[in-house]
Amino acid sequence: HGGNEMAFSKDRKLIGVGGGPSTIDATRTALTRAKENRHDAEGSVFAADAFFPFTDVPEVLSKAGCQYGVVPAGGKRFEEVRTFFKSRSLLTYFIPEGYRGFYRH
Repeated sequence: HGGNEMAFSKDRKLIGVGGGPSTIDATRTALTRAKENRHDAEGSVFAADAFFPFTDVPEVLSKAGCQYGVVPAGGKRFEEVRTFFKSRSLLTYFIPEGYRGFYRH
């Protein structure tokens, strides 16, 4: 994939990964793969390589029970996305936009 990757970790193990044409597709794929391999995302940590342009992915992450995450900052609705994470008490670290794609997205 050329970007929009998502990974989930829990109990020091990688439990699901996914990529796609969008962050929502990557997230759904990673969660599906985790579930297919009998992993529960409740209490997991997520890492995304692209910023979230909308709150759709944060909503899915919250419903899945993620506890922490890391994602590049950015996008026109960045403050809305950040506020959403805070409202759900989902501790999220926003890395500088220059690291988007974990270098060269």
